[in-house]
Amino acid sequence: MNSSIAVSMVDDVFWKQCYDLTNEMRVHCYQLLVVPSFSYKISGLDPHENYSMSVHFEHSNDKKWRWVKNQYVPFGRPDNIKSVSQTVFHSKGQQKGRWWMEKNVDFSYLQLTSQEVKQGVSDRIQLQAGYKWIPVLTIFKNGKLFHEAQLEHTEFLAVNTVRNPKLIDLKNHIRKLRRGRRLYVPNFNLSRILPSSVHRIPLK
Repeated sequence: MNSSIAVSMVDDVFWKQCYDLTNEMRVHCYQLLVVPSFSYKISGLDPHENYSMSVHFEHSNDKKWRWVKNQYVPFGRPDNIKSVSQTVFHSKGQQKGRWWMEKNVDFSYLQLTSQEVKQGVSDRIQLQAGYKWIPVLTIFKNGKLFHEAQLEHTEFLAVNTVRNPKLIDLKNHIRKLRRGRRLYVPNFNLSRILPSSVHRIPLK
């Protein structure tokens, strides 16, 4: 992979705070947008070369999780399912490096669902609940694989119901900012909306 490329999340501060709370992402029977905003910042591309972007999700471990007595615990044997989701290419197709670096790589239109996604649908990804997933951004330069990026703090547990009340409060606040088109808040102070101590839901 290319060491000159730097990748981060536009809403990096929120992703890190969600991760610290053990991020849970709902993948119910209907489609849901990703919260925080699923948008990447990229630097180090050649501004004059052509690039395209794709994203897919991978299991971050081989365990299946369920909620028992206020914590997530591994249980049973993992289902016989694929540990890698389908790949979705960015809707803007191939663009110059300058365009991607100025506009960001925004997958905020992407929806996560537990339902099967029909072939050819380019704005939905099926993920099975009970597993921890991490998104993988893939960069192609002139149609050839150029770089892949995984950010540890974007890992999440796919769930049918979010259990952590602190995480629920944080994501509701993020949604309010999104409705006000404020997708990035530098130096955001989590204690403003979560006055009690922040704690990560234990994984036994």
